[in-house]
Amino acid sequence: MKPYYLELDWDSSQIQAETYDYCRQVGFVDSEIKHQFIPVDPKGLLAAAPALAEFFNLAGYRVISTSFYILEDLQGNLHVDRYDYLKMARINFPVLNCSNTVTEFYKIRKGSLKYHIQDNGVTYYSCEDPKPKFVTGFTLNKPTVINVLEPHRVRVINPGIRRISLTVAVDPNPVDLLF
Repeated sequence: MKPYYLELDWDSSQIQAETYDYCRQVGFVDSEIKHQFIPVDPKGLLAAAPALAEFFNLAGYRVISTSFYILEDLQGNLHVDRYDYLKMARINFPVLNCSNTVTEFYKIRKGSLKYHIQDNGVTYYSCEDPKPKFVTGFTLNKPTVINVLEPHRVRVINPGIRRISLTVAVDPNPVDLLF
């Protein structure tokens, strides 16, 4: 089986509290949002969430990029993140209402990826396979390394409730933890 994700046994309660406060301050918790995937300045986030900075310092990682994934609909689009060696795998953290959602991984037919650029500059590949095959999934309750180059999406079990997660690209790439 391919390595899709690995849940890490690290206490992230302080990280979750600090990143939630950050999201509340910048309006991600209760304001209307235009995009599901929102990159944020890593330096600003790490300054606002010192537990997150300490987490990566202790783990020996340098933060490259940070983004929030915000979802209220039934499910996010099935997609593959933009290919970048340093971002093959990311470490995701729950921020708000992640316990009633599932991150799902799929197998798709070759040639069914379509390149997209959002107006905020974020690039990704949507999966146009009409019959993707479900492989595995997990609920984001703790820090989790995910292979973002495998087709995946988040499914919301209770729609209408905003779900926020933090995804962090680091160096060295945590993809090695998946093997």
